[in-house]
Amino acid sequence: VTLQPFEAKAADQAAALEQLVSLERIDWTALRHNISSLTKHRGDVTLAEVLGQYPLTSGSVELLGYLQIAFDDGHVIEQSEMVSLPVVFSGSTTRSVRLPNVVFVPSSKRNERFSLLADSEAIG
Repeated sequence: VTLQPFEAKAADQAAALEQLVSLERIDWTALRHNISSLTKHRGDVTLAEVLGQYPLTSGSVELLGYLQIAFDDGHVIEQSEMVSLPVVFSGSTTRSVRLPNVVFVPSSKRNERFSLLADSEAIG
């Protein structure tokens, strides 16, 4: 393969920069606050329940943020169980999105589960 230098046109560069600037940022602190607020009072809550209490304001970016938090923070992601959730895109367009069932659990339960996993790995 022969690589050739690429010279982007000024209009293409401007369009790419405009797209970059228009991206929504994920407010990780607010999303984690939403989750902890509900789990503190209710115990285990599903992603659908979180979205019912705290509707998306940034569309798919925010939804991806909740999924990333579920993965990073050790919540339950039931990949064998898919759910359909209504998600609002671009202000008013609602679409149904199929995702693995996500259950957010209080931090104390996540710590218990982590301890149990660590104990079973140490034994096995």
